[in-house]
Amino acid sequence: MTTTPSTKEIFDLINQALSADPSRTGGLEAVYQFNITGDDPGTYQLILKPDKAYAVEGEQEVANCTLEMDSNDFKDMLQGNLNGTAAFMSGKLRVEGDLGLAMQLETVLSAYTAANN
Repeated sequence: MTTTPSTKEIFDLINQALSADPSRTGGLEAVYQFNITGDDPGTYQLILKPDKAYAVEGEQEVANCTLEMDSNDFKDMLQGNLNGTAAFMSGKLRVEGDLGLAMQLETVLSAYTAANN
């Protein structure tokens, strides 16, 4: 039986994937903030710049796009069990800021999924 990694472990893995290959972001420049609630809460940012991309715990920079969702829904979304658009439409995902950036997030998070498949 595999155990689901914690929210912090997921962001550590995302950080490793982005740091290893910043090109996975497709040249996107943005700061995404994740306000994760529920059983495994936390605040994390994905900071994407032309020369580097990484994930940090806490609020390091001003976010262009803030996403709020329950930790279980977040993990389901990363595992491909919950579509980001469906999560947004059903109210499981709340977005503040640049909705266009939110739409591009799946490309960025695919770096995590690709690194863990």
